Amino acid sequence: MMFNPVLLTTKTRQICEVGRFLFERGWCPATSGNYSCRLNKELIAITVSGHPKDELTQEDVIVMNMMGNILESTKKPSSETPLHILLYQMDDNIEAVLHTHSVNATVLSRLYAQQLKLKLENYEVLKAFHRITTHDTQEIVPIFLCLL
Repeated sequence: MMFNPVLLTTKTRQICEVGRFLFERGWCPATSGNYSCRLNKELIAITVSGHPKDELTQEDVIVMNMMGNILESTKKPSSETPLHILLYQMDDNIEAVLHTHSVNATVLSRLYAQQLKLKLENYEVLKAFHRITTHDTQEIVPIFLCLL
């Protein structure tokens, strides 16, 4: 399987930048969280397991296929790789998955685990999402439980 090396360099750089961004805000403390992006229909780039997100380098991002096979690396991918792959398989429009472990998100996901979703409604901050121009709306955020 081939991929564009320039695209890989760009995408891994972006993953490292977002890792530092999220870490600095406390949304992914220590080695928690994992990030990936789609390279093409068959391949993703994903962060390796157990690495502090504020220290990510391009060597901390590996390429995998949609079957979960690692291409050209001996490093271990995130334990939540199957969740990333499932999301990419479910929706061709998903270009990236940013899985955080902030204290707030963790508490909310535990509180709403039974519903498997969190409904955000009439919040001004919803306008931060693509295509939303008013607070008079709602967004459903799915909650995925990983029982390992």
